Amino acid sequence: IFSTSKKYRNDLLFTVILCSLVFILNYWLIPILGISGAATSTSFAYLFYNVARSLYVYKLFKLSPFHPNQFKIIGLFILFLGTFYLVDHLEVWQNFPRLVTIVVKELFLLVGFVLPILFLNLEPEINNFLKSKLSKFAFFKRSKES
Repeated sequence: IFSTSKKYRNDLLFTVILCSLVFILNYWLIPILGISGAATSTSFAYLFYNVARSLYVYKLFKLSPFHPNQFKIIGLFILFLGTFYLVDHLEVWQNFPRLVTIVVKELFLLVGFVLPILFLNLEPEINNFLKSKLSKFAFFKRSKES
């Protein structure tokens, strides 16, 4: 959008801000957190950069790269992440073999995050993709015909 509009110079400003922010945050966080500080600072800088650019594009052109369902998915992810963190830190997991905890946590991910996205049709593209892939199996073809 920037490169094809009269506001293409502002893209340079956003890029300079991004580079400056990464440099400043790296300088501050790497001595404190080590290599994790580099990852944290870069993640924060890119988050700020993308949010600022998105707000700028929305303000100027009234275009949004996001659909309201995507905010629902983000909210669901935050809720799932908090719940997963609490469940993961229960002492009950120490009594089970590691493989069992991995399987249970993966099932928790499937039931708590993936299936709600599918059943609530929050991402129609994913649902259409899965339907096209599942329709290749004979079991699903027979169930459609009957």
